[in-house]
Amino acid sequence: MRGDISNPLSINQYTYCWNNPLIYADPSGNIPVETAVDIASIGWSANDFRNDPSLGNFGYLLWDIGSAFLPYIPGSYVVKGFKFVGKADSAIDATKAVKGTGGAEKLYHYTSANPESILKNGLQPGSSGKVFTTPAGNLSPLQAQLDLALPPNRGLPQNLLEIDVQTLKNMGIEIPQGQQVTRMFNMPGGGTEVVFPHAIPSEAIRWVK
Repeated sequence: MRGDISNPLSINQYTYCWNNPLIYADPSGNIPVETAVDIASIGWSANDFRNDPSLGNFGYLLWDIGSAFLPYIPGSYVVKGFKFVGKADSAIDATKAVKGTGGAEKLYHYTSANPESILKNGLQPGSSGKVFTTPAGNLSPLQAQLDLALPPNRGLPQNLLEIDVQTLKNMGIEIPQGQQVTRMFNMPGGGTEVVFPHAIPSEAIRWVK
């Protein structure tokens, strides 16, 4: 079996077969396992495009087709893999959120609005009459935009506000149950949100960044 010095994993005969030589075989030693993964990724992307014929899914499909002809150039599975892990984390958060806030001591609000005004007047409901929060306080602005399906016309939510759950409870405010964010504004959603049907007082809010 021939290896490729630029790809050290291809030199090890065991890892070359993805640690499963009984299933993955390459008698000539000339077919990179990564190419086989690219071909599988083409099927994944084709199925995604069939279910959702968006420009993004079409781009993934073209990426995978190109990668299949270029050995050791990874396909779109590297991106979709990270997304899958992120969705798995969100699903875990959503499961926890079924019980109030899943024991979370803090909730968070991502916004592009002026945080100083919020610290003074509290989080006021928007046109929906609701205030949206999440138990996830480690999202980047872009990830928050996608996972929480925030309106894109407001720009990326650069400001993060922290809400102390115990303070709300001490004020007699009931903490709603969490729920999974659905697709809106052409954003995928999938994160966890805790939606209040009223304003959140400034006493419970802290500007994180």
